[in-house]
Amino acid sequence: MKVKVHFGVMLIPVLLIGFAAGYFYLPQQLKEIKSNPQIVWYSERPDLTWQVFSQCKQHVEDADTCYEAYSAAVALAESNRCDAQGRKLKYRFKLLTQDAKPAEIEKEIDKDCRQP
Repeated sequence: MKVKVHFGVMLIPVLLIGFAAGYFYLPQQLKEIKSNPQIVWYSERPDLTWQVFSQCKQHVEDADTCYEAYSAAVALAESNRCDAQGRKLKYRFKLLTQDAKPAEIEKEIDKDCRQP
């Protein structure tokens, strides 16, 4: 019984430290992702991004390149563009980065692009 109490007492500070670190650390990481010049470069070249990340899904040769292409692919999948071209781009990259059926992705895009 003492072991369980001791474990619980230790778990609470660890969780609090973890949440605090995430609160301060995660926003900085997200900012770096959005301002990383290589990720921005890939985001501006969707065809290259698709090609590089597709290859990375098969075989990783350079982890940094794969990370940058993946980050750009996710950004393209989550873009706010809802015109016809933007919806096609979102669909293409959601298929690449998510493990979901095409019909589910179409519903998600329809929901994201619904006008309030």
